[in-house]
Amino acid sequence: MKPTLIEVIEELEYELRKKQEVFPAWVRMAKMTQKKADHRIACQQEAIRRMKELQAKGEQTHLFVS
Repeated sequence: MKPTLIEVIEELEYELRKKQEVFPAWVRMAKMTQKKADHRIACQQEAIRRMKELQAKGEQTHLFVS
């Protein structure tokens, strides 16, 4: 079954929450710079914003239609 746009948005939001939980520890442990963490979170937020924009424009419920 192909994911719906709503499901894609929910997954992106879930991943954002996980990054917001994990990245601070990674920065403290020097596994990632704060700049890189901020950039990756900003990218995730932008992906969510764009998917919600598609949703608002009434794009297809199924994102990956063959």
